Amino acid sequence: MWYAMNSDQDDVNPILTQLIPAGHCTCQTATIFECSSCLEPHMSDVNATTDDDWKFQYGRDDRNAGLSQTQCAVSFPGLFEDVERANKYWGGKGHISTTALDNVELVKGMTRAMIYNGDLYVVATESKGEDHRRKTLATLSTMHRALAAMPLRHAAPNLEFVFSVEDKASDVVGTGHPIWVFARKASEESLFLIPDFGFWAWDNMIGDTNNQIGPYDEVVEKAKEVEAGAVFADKQKQLVWRGKLSFAPKLRRTLLDVCRGNDWCDVKQLNWNVRENYMTLEDHCRYQFIAHVEGQF
Repeated sequence: MWYAMNSDQDDVNPILTQLIPAGHCTCQTATIFECSSCLEPHMSDVNATTDDDWKFQYGRDDRNAGLSQTQCAVSFPGLFEDVERANKYWGGKGHISTTALDNVELVKGMTRAMIYNGDLYVVATESKGEDHRRKTLATLSTMHRALAAMPLRHAAPNLEFVFSVEDKASDVVGTGHPIWVFARKASEESLFLIPDFGFWAWDNMIGDTNNQIGPYDEVVEKAKEVEAGAVFADKQKQLVWRGKLSFAPKLRRTLLDVCRGNDWCDVKQLNWNVRENYMTLEDHCRYQFIAHVEGQF
């Protein structure tokens, strides 16, 4: 059972796949996006616009980190749904105090930082190896870029916070703490979601090898090059998937078992240590169908 849950090799009996627990999978408690709750605070901004007003244009505004609050609300209604949810949670508890932050034990993968007079400072940080260090720097770089684009940033409220670069909050902290994270369960109401480190840059170090996944915008540009002039009917008529089997093993191993021996899919496990079955992200665009095992974003 332990091997089935932690191995990245495709050599586990399908019966074990059915017996192992869901592991990282949180499909039973997935976050439900409540559109009405997230749109309501911004409807005044949306209703105030006319055809002659400013509107978001991809290619002109997609990399503009300096959009105003109103422009963000008009362009991306619902973007701050999770922040509003966490604010409501802590508002009902008297808001977040310094004591609440002091009660958070910094373990490997966590950083305590602050924004003071519009500048970003690192108070303390813990990392386990190069992987944590790179993800932490990328996360801090994203925050710095957002601050640098802020109008009158020195007038922004001072703020102290703790964030984690681990995939699961339960890997670093218990429930009920005010932590900034990349992902959370629906039941983890005290947590604030922040953008993933991959939106800045991601050098995926495995041993001494840099797999160079690259930043999000670079991946998008490469994908656009593949898609330029591509005809869907001419793409490879298969379902494609690559991934580590030790992450969400129940779902991912089930996908492999279902696809095994079928010529309509190109589904394989990925072993980063030896780059076995490696495929670039843009090469996924050469297929008609791409699987995302854990569900929708």
